[in-house]
Amino acid sequence: MRAIKALTALAVLIFIGNAVLFYSVATRGYGRTIDALTPVFGSYDSLVLALIAVASLMSIPVTALFGIIGIVLAKRFGRSALALGLLCCVLSAGIFVLWKEYSGAPGPTAPSGPAPVTRQATPNPPSRRAGDPSLDRRRNQ
Repeated sequence: MRAIKALTALAVLIFIGNAVLFYSVATRGYGRTIDALTPVFGSYDSLVLALIAVASLMSIPVTALFGIIGIVLAKRFGRSALALGLLCCVLSAGIFVLWKEYSGAPGPTAPSGPAPVTRQATPNPPSRRAGDPSLDRRRNQ
């Protein structure tokens, strides 16, 4: 029961940390977010950001697994284990949604199919026709 409580508290902190990080990246961009981390972490700012991202991604299945364990152990430990298990599952889904929506991962709105063909520049431009009224107007302006 203590492990479920500790992991639930950790999942809450990771969820809040992800929300703050993704909000910072969405409003400032990656470059300015890393610049904001520089005074605190010095030259290790990119490494700290990468470690936060890896810990966050690895916490998704671990939190869901402990949530399922909490739900299964609800018969033995009571309603508190059920509530903490459900909270772990909800937080795991929330962290996943944060990553999917705000991390730049392609979603269902990604373009599918072949890329549209664009007009290529030709080495020989088309020749001008003599007496074309549109060309005469441009010359006179």
